[in-house]
Amino acid sequence: MALRCLLFSSDESTAESICQVLADLGVAGEVCSDPAAAIEKIATQPFQIIIIDWDMQASAGSVLTTARERKASERPLTLAIVSDDASVPIALQAG
Repeated sequence: MALRCLLFSSDESTAESICQVLADLGVAGEVCSDPAAAIEKIATQPFQIIIIDWDMQASAGSVLTTARERKASERPLTLAIVSDDASVPIALQAG
């Protein structure tokens, strides 16, 4: 069974590059740019990895919270893509 990853990003070129790398690693990647849809997918489907584009910070926090609310045995590894150094502490504080 392949690992599944949800990439929450609206940047198509970044998403395409990341999905290619994931595919090369044997990880099934899925891209979602709609916050409500991403939250629904995370709450109802098994993902082992969630990658969040922190440039979408207003929605990224909600997506991250949903991932953290999964029970411990289903909680995915979460990674944030942060484009500027000033946002790093905010992303780290969010979890």
